[in-house]
Amino acid sequence: MAENSKPKFLFESKAVDKNTFTVVKFKGTEGLSTIYRFSITLISEKANLDLDSILQNPAEFTIKRDDGDIPFKGILSSFEQMHQAAGIVFYRAELVPKLWWTTLTHCNQIFLNENAQGFIDGVLQKGGLKQGLNFDFKLQSSYPSWEYICQYNESHFNFVSRWMERYGMYYYFEQTDQGEKMIITDTHISHSPMSEGTSLSYSPPSNLDFTKREEIVKNFMLKQQPLPKKVLLKDYNYQKPSLEMTSEAEVSPHGMGEIYLYAEHFLTPSDGDKLAKIRAQEYICREKVFHGVSTVPYVRTGYVFELKDHYRQDFNQHYLTTEVTHEGSQEAYLVSGLGLHLSEGEDRLYYRNTFTCIPAATQFRAERKSFKPKFTGSMNAKVDASGSGKYAELDSQGRYKVILPFDESGRHNGKATTWLRMAQPYGGSDHGMHFPLHKGTEVLLTCIDGDPDRPIIQAAVPNPETPSLVTDSSQTKCMITTGGQNHIHMEDQAGSERILMHTPKSNTWVRMGTPNDPSGGDDTPGEDSKWERENEDGKDGYKLNTTAHMEVFAGSSAETILGNEFKFIGGSSEEVIVGNDTKAFLIAKEDVVIGFEVGLSIGGKWEFAPEKLQINDSEAKIKATIAEIAGEKIETALEVTQLDGTKSTLSAELNNLRGEHNTLVAEHNKLAGSTQVLVGESSKLAGEVELLGEQATIIAAGVSRVCGEVTKAYGSENKALGEATSACGERTRVIGTHSTVAGEASSIAGEMNKIAGLITMV
Repeated sequence: MAENSKPKFLFESKAVDKNTFTVVKFKGTEGLSTIYRFSITLISEKANLDLDSILQNPAEFTIKRDDGDIPFKGILSSFEQMHQAAGIVFYRAELVPKLWWTTLTHCNQIFLNENAQGFIDGVLQKGGLKQGLNFDFKLQSSYPSWEYICQYNESHFNFVSRWMERYGMYYYFEQTDQGEKMIITDTHISHSPMSEGTSLSYSPPSNLDFTKREEIVKNFMLKQQPLPKKVLLKDYNYQKPSLEMTSEAEVSPHGMGEIYLYAEHFLTPSDGDKLAKIRAQEYICREKVFHGVSTVPYVRTGYVFELKDHYRQDFNQHYLTTEVTHEGSQEAYLVSGLGLHLSEGEDRLYYRNTFTCIPAATQFRAERKSFKPKFTGSMNAKVDASGSGKYAELDSQGRYKVILPFDESGRHNGKATTWLRMAQPYGGSDHGMHFPLHKGTEVLLTCIDGDPDRPIIQAAVPNPETPSLVTDSSQTKCMITTGGQNHIHMEDQAGSERILMHTPKSNTWVRMGTPNDPSGGDDTPGEDSKWERENEDGKDGYKLNTTAHMEVFAGSSAETILGNEFKFIGGSSEEVIVGNDTKAFLIAKEDVVIGFEVGLSIGGKWEFAPEKLQINDSEAKIKATIAEIAGEKIETALEVTQLDGTKSTLSAELNNLRGEHNTLVAEHNKLAGSTQVLVGESSKLAGEVELLGEQATIIAAGVSRVCGEVTKAYGSENKALGEATSACGERTRVIGTHSTVAGEASSIAGEMNKIAGLITMV
């Protein structure tokens, strides 16, 4: 047979001589956005071939024809050495493009601030391909940049495939002298006619006019299917929470049903509109699919041809080939002259193909077959920052950057990821709760809708480097400790319940319950807190401490009820300003120790309502500036130069008062003996003095009550003492003024009133 005189199919490997192999038969498939694959059965006289070398070198399969060969170049994904017969060894090779290398690499990596073309380019190059030599882009559209994209537990091939499918990109292959080249495109205008021929003739087997032609289309048919009416996309962008993120695109005006896709991860309505259109085109390009059978070997995917001579005129148009299956055999050539019997179909050399195509004007979109990894559960990460970590580093939205353990980039110092939100237990438009995380803190991440491209910080977790505050040695405690060593600690152990709030600034703290009063210092991991230890000498209750200033303000009212014992120690200066109405109630006992000077200023009304007032019978002594009232010593440095509003100067009387109390008594007796009238007046004045003394005692007790309220409210012994002392001095001064004004017309009675006023003031 003439057609069997020479081989029609050739196979060569760069690892061996080009005449080493002879093709027996083959079958190969190719398609848009598909890795082509040819399974080729070979024979050779060589039985000891180096399979490693063959797999590592390029290979080429060629369909020979008079008007130009049809090559398929690439590498071998597998090579089999099979049986031997009559000194001939059978082999099987599987030819694929170099793009197949990307299926061998599974990776976890992060891309920051790149668009789809950028990270597809990067992944292909990491997979061993070179741009310009092994792949190239012919794109019409521009694509948005992404802050954060994650390739998670997937091959390079799956990653680039799913992103191309998302954006409507697809690819086909050109065969060049340097090898196969992957062409990535997103538009039908990038497809060109086949160089070997621009048109194909339809000639069914019954058509005698074309029976002798080798390259014809023997069968051409249309398969049409109904379409949905529209595609609807919806999503949520937390950066614009109030923005409606809904997009739709019509698939067919006469369609039925609706394709609703949620969480396609688009950020703006315009991006959603583009995606919806691409999803619609994905269905439209599959509405009318033409299927053909031909003997034309140059029918190739990604190229355009014109069909002629079809019985239905509207079928005679331009088409884009989307899939082709090639097969052929030359067994008849191999056994010619050997006298071997061949089965039907093997007795001749043949080539044929089946193909699918769509109208060239229809925009092709690859079907979304590549899986998108779903992340379930949590993954660990560490908070990242550019600084030292002394303070938490957040952006204007309170977000963090982290380092993911699987990221191979080695980026750090705030460059490993984009800003991520942290889930919080409480939040709102103007309220919430947030404890900032510092650099190095281990956190757990989860992903919204299981999408690795949408991570969120779920929680912070302890480890040996950042241990838990509560362990087996402190299981009864509830603790909050900030990075600046501010503390809120609560003890739940029965009998030792307490709450402690502490800041290291000026050793300021408040303790309620069982004593564990801070003594200063910082915590050391693994040891008991230096500043928080059981205080056996302390007393249960409430205690406040600071080594600096303390100020208390009550806007409306304040009430303090004292227990069995109350002590107030004032500092060098104290001021108490009383409002319109002040009441003081003594429960049992109250002590006031006045440091230096006491003054009392009553704003509006001062009311005492004691059920019982008792002055101790202890000896009252006035020595210089020392007076003992109600069992307590009050030291007063008397440097009085002038009484408010008095008409006469009391300098001489004040000098006399600095003497002993006995001198005052003798002076009083002398005046009483002058006249019986004066005695009566003196007795009357003595009674007034006693009454004023009682009032002074009541006032002193009231002052103590007010001072106790200040102490009870804020617990500051140093500052509060100074304020109470000043207040007591003001009040005593007013009492002295009142005594002077209330003097008798008689000069002797006036003198006694002055003396009584001074005694009261003291």
